[in-house]
Amino acid sequence: MKQINRRWLPLIFCLPILLTVAQGCKKVTEHADYIENQPWLARVITMNGMYNLYEYQYRNRFLTGDTAILVGRFFLEDPTSSIQIGNVKAVVHESRKLFTNTQNDRTGINDSADVVKFVITKEMGTGSGITLAVKAKGVTVFGEPLTITALKLSDKRTDSTLMVEHMLNWLPENVEEYKQNNASFVHSSSISDAGELYFDNPFGIFRIPDNKVLPVIKHDQQLNDQQSTFTIDWIISSVISTDGKTLTFSAIVKEPIPGSDTLVITRLCQMKTADQTLKTLNRTVMFRGRSSYSEPIGPLSGKVDQLNLSAMYLQTDINGNIWMVNGFMPRNADVPHTPVRFYDDIKAGDDPSFGGIFTYCKLTPDGNLTALLKHYCVPAPTTTPYSIPLPAISTSYGPGFMLSRDGRYMYGFGYSVTTWNMDLLKYDVQENEITGKISAYTNNIAFISYDDDPATRMPTNSAFWLQGSAWSYWCPYQLLPNNDMLFTDMASIYAYDFDNMSSYCFAGTENQNTEVQNQKIGKAKYVNFDGFGSFKFLGADKNSVVYYCMGGTNLGSQFMDYVNGAKFYKIISRKS
Repeated sequence: MKQINRRWLPLIFCLPILLTVAQGCKKVTEHADYIENQPWLARVITMNGMYNLYEYQYRNRFLTGDTAILVGRFFLEDPTSSIQIGNVKAVVHESRKLFTNTQNDRTGINDSADVVKFVITKEMGTGSGITLAVKAKGVTVFGEPLTITALKLSDKRTDSTLMVEHMLNWLPENVEEYKQNNASFVHSSSISDAGELYFDNPFGIFRIPDNKVLPVIKHDQQLNDQQSTFTIDWIISSVISTDGKTLTFSAIVKEPIPGSDTLVITRLCQMKTADQTLKTLNRTVMFRGRSSYSEPIGPLSGKVDQLNLSAMYLQTDINGNIWMVNGFMPRNADVPHTPVRFYDDIKAGDDPSFGGIFTYCKLTPDGNLTALLKHYCVPAPTTTPYSIPLPAISTSYGPGFMLSRDGRYMYGFGYSVTTWNMDLLKYDVQENEITGKISAYTNNIAFISYDDDPATRMPTNSAFWLQGSAWSYWCPYQLLPNNDMLFTDMASIYAYDFDNMSSYCFAGTENQNTEVQNQKIGKAKYVNFDGFGSFKFLGADKNSVVYYCMGGTNLGSQFMDYVNGAKFYKIISRKS
């Protein structure tokens, strides 16, 4: 037998391993090539400013006529590749490369994705469950099914006859007390069907008949509900009924009882506006200091006079129901905050963001209160650690909400853990579930233009977004009787149709041309609404007359006008 040279033995023994490694490397390379030559769809990707977007999110709701943006790998240079919506091949009218900030280890070149734009057409189908398929390299990938709604042009459009009228300026006599407490002039506000405006702040409740401010209830005023006497300490919230006959309000009160200096006492009351007769619906007592033990948080629903309740954000509907957030703070050994901190926020006319159980509630005329949703601030364990068996909405600030005129829908902002923004949520009270969402700062709303002037118009179907706000006391949103939602975006006011995901300019110019918008009153198109900080919606009456004020809200003391006070305005249609 022929001898093998010993010097070749290591190579002979290693050869199978080397062949295996080589074969493995070849397979890895082939697999990498295979992966890089497959179509895919991005769910979320950083856009680096392309199309003025910081981040792209896959969008699954459209109106016919919308321009869709899709990001992924599509290989459209290959004539056999396609993007198909329903049974229709999309006609791509723009295609660009998006280079990411990550470098490919194999090529040394930054990874990239394809960005394409195409128009959603009625031929693609309308309704829900419409397929989106990308076909390339013999592979088909599917996106989340789409919902496409036919674009409906209705009477929800810009009213060219809108006029802005100045109602009055108001500076309270005790303005120095407001200043010392950093308190806003206008906190809650509501309007009767007859157009009489009510508003409150920690120092009182006021009404505006015939363009003048009259006090209804004041700080330190003594009241009697036929059963007991108490003194108003600070007003929490108030609302006038749609018929103007009943004022419902919540307040921190003082009572001549033993140990009152260790307690926080709140009352929910109703007053008949005709004769000022008063009824207490609920009286709740809380311990001021920190607790060494925890007490039960419930019950959360039941007869209103038998519950623990601190009513905030009072609102009403046309059926006489009262809606609110329950800010009651039970004794809890795990909560680092106390009612003193909690109610110091209220005293300043601010939104409490720490402490209370924060449940959204409905109170019917028969005295039954039902808790519907819970709210917690982010991060929840630090601020509101209570375990409440209700659907949750989380924000990074107070639990404000908007209510449809019929009481069917509640709208509020929920914190999105994926976008770090406030998504607008629509809660169906009848169905007891969240039935809609608009992702803030995402181009997912079709803008409909009604302006023929090139200097002020914005093209129909321009990508438009809803701006999410965590700060409910800023109150940049207002519901109209038809459930269109107004939003002030700096100079102009826009309206959103939540159901059809469309928008239009309500007042001001479509493109916010501040050279044209340089007025305070007069034709609404030429008014600059100065929509950050100093602007606050006050409400809308049954005829869609919109009321707002400037310089009276508290988004930081820099926006409060303690010299000139609050300026009240209304936007009214002059159609014949």
